[in-house]
Amino acid sequence: MAEKINYTRDWWENLSEAEKRHIDAGIADAENGRTVSAEEFWDKLKGQNEDLYS
Repeated sequence: MAEKINYTRDWWENLSEAEKRHIDAGIADAENGRTVSAEEFWDKLKGQNEDLYS
Protein backbone atom coordinates (compact mmCIF):
# COMPACT_ATOMS: atom_id res chain seq x y z
CA MET A 1 0.00 0.00 0.00
CA ALA A 2 1.33 3.46 -0.89
CA GLU A 3 2.41 5.78 1.91
CA LYS A 4 -0.32 8.21 2.87
CA ILE A 5 0.80 11.84 2.71
CA ASN A 6 0.66 13.56 6.08
CA TYR A 7 -0.59 17.05 5.27
CA THR A 8 -0.09 18.21 8.85
CA ARG A 9 3.69 18.23 8.32
CA ASP A 10 5.55 21.09 6.72
CA TRP A 11 4.95 20.92 2.93
CA TRP A 12 8.71 21.12 2.32
CA GLU A 13 9.16 17.72 3.95
CA ASN A 14 6.88 16.15 1.34
CA LEU A 15 9.15 17.20 -1.56
CA SER A 16 11.81 15.01 -3.10
CA GLU A 17 15.45 16.11 -2.91
CA ALA A 18 15.35 16.92 -6.64
CA GLU A 19 12.29 19.15 -6.15
CA LYS A 20 14.00 20.95 -3.26
CA ARG A 21 17.15 21.54 -5.38
CA HIS A 22 15.01 22.88 -8.22
CA ILE A 23 13.21 25.33 -5.93
CA ASP A 24 16.48 26.42 -4.32
CA ALA A 25 18.00 27.04 -7.77
CA GLY A 26 15.00 29.14 -8.78
CA ILE A 27 15.29 31.24 -5.62
CA ALA A 28 19.00 31.76 -6.27
CA ASP A 29 18.25 32.81 -9.86
CA ALA A 30 15.68 35.37 -8.67
CA GLU A 31 18.03 36.72 -5.99
CA ASN A 32 20.74 37.20 -8.63
CA GLY A 33 18.47 38.93 -11.15
CA ARG A 34 18.24 35.98 -13.53
CA THR A 35 14.56 36.37 -14.34
CA VAL A 36 12.39 36.99 -17.39
CA SER A 37 9.23 39.01 -17.73
CA ALA A 38 5.90 37.23 -17.92
CA GLU A 39 5.57 38.43 -21.51
CA GLU A 40 8.93 36.94 -22.51
CA PHE A 41 8.06 33.69 -20.72
CA TRP A 42 4.74 33.30 -22.55
CA ASP A 43 6.24 34.31 -25.89
CA LYS A 44 8.92 31.64 -25.56
CA LEU A 45 6.38 29.06 -24.39
CA LYS A 46 4.10 29.83 -27.34
CA GLY A 47 7.06 29.53 -29.71
CA GLN A 48 7.93 26.10 -28.32
CA ASN A 49 4.35 24.94 -28.71
CA GLU A 50 4.24 26.19 -32.31
CA ASP A 51 7.37 24.16 -33.04
CA LEU A 52 5.72 21.05 -31.60
CA TYR A 53 2.71 21.32 -33.88
CA SER A 54 4.49 22.43 -37.09
